Amino acid sequence: MPTGIVLIEGSNGQGKSNLLEAIYMMAISKSPRAKHDHELVNWDLFEELSHVQVAIDVNLGNSSEHLQLDLQCRSNARKNFDWQDSPSGLIKKNIKINDIPKTPSQLVGHLNAVLFTADDLDLVFGSPSARRRYIDVLISRIDSKYLSSLQKYQNIVKNRNALLKAIKFDKDRVGELDFWDKNMSKYASYIVQKRNQVISDLSTMANSLYSEMSLEESNLLLSYHCTILTNFSDSTPIHHHELEVLEALSNRRETDISQAVTSIGPHRDDLLILMNNLEAGKYSSRGQVRSMILALKIAEAKYLSEIRGTSPILLLDDMLSELDGIKRKLIFDKISQYTQCIVTTAEMEIVPKDNLIGIQHFRLEEGDIIFVDDSQTKLTENPA
Repeated sequence: MPTGIVLIEGSNGQGKSNLLEAIYMMAISKSPRAKHDHELVNWDLFEELSHVQVAIDVNLGNSSEHLQLDLQCRSNARKNFDWQDSPSGLIKKNIKINDIPKTPSQLVGHLNAVLFTADDLDLVFGSPSARRRYIDVLISRIDSKYLSSLQKYQNIVKNRNALLKAIKFDKDRVGELDFWDKNMSKYASYIVQKRNQVISDLSTMANSLYSEMSLEESNLLLSYHCTILTNFSDSTPIHHHELEVLEALSNRRETDISQAVTSIGPHRDDLLILMNNLEAGKYSSRGQVRSMILALKIAEAKYLSEIRGTSPILLLDDMLSELDGIKRKLIFDKISQYTQCIVTTAEMEIVPKDNLIGIQHFRLEEGDIIFVDDSQTKLTENPA
């Protein structure tokens, strides 16, 4: 793709969203929407298409990297497919960097990209799990220790919950919780501290960007709602946080045994998005929410730029809907500051005409990407 703003137009169903999501998969090693890889497969076309490959060349200035991700449906997947069973064995995922096999976690961080889709409105209107996933993916891309801690923490919670269910029928096993609580506190403390730090930084950036792109005198705030009361100060030793988590788990032990589930911890936390100290999902219009999420995504890009020292690719799917003409112009002006930005739309009439000058314009139609020469269009519209 060329540098600068790349505009891709196309009717609904032509594959614009799939194109951006495929690019973003190379940034996080998995689909931004699907929970499991098997959800990416159109099983009705299984006999015709059982393999897909996404490959990208990343220009790093003085060097380049070839990233490749292959998804292969196992030969007996369709025959043995059972929606009630675990789908983990249906798809084989292979990742290579410069033709060298790598793990999914090793791919994360090689492509610097930020994706916006209509699904991101769920960060305001959706469940806490959507917001947790967002912040976890972001931090994992810049902090391998966080990713490792998160994976180990999730496994501990799974085992602790299994033990809690067993204790309901065998009270003699209560003492086994001490082992899981100690390990859980170790990883939970790092997750909580890192989340709070990143959310605080994003909040400051997003608020400033929202004011610039909306011309509203409103205060956008991101706030970390933690189920374990703790002092987030960076100067506080991490072992102090571990003790706080351990104490909180001890205080909730009877409740957890009764409910047979771990009731507090990072897996129960939330990222609150507030406008003028009110919940955005309850008191803001859809247009305002779209502007908020766009501001958050550009704040994410700015944050990644500061951490990595390189500007990320912006992938913006149908970003202009539900916005007025002034906001569309302001947003286009803001994204033009980035080295590479790919924007899709199904409505060319809502694209600010002034912003078509100097950008690369393509049309996606029946699987083909066709260059559109806007200079010739302008000559036709305004003959000398």
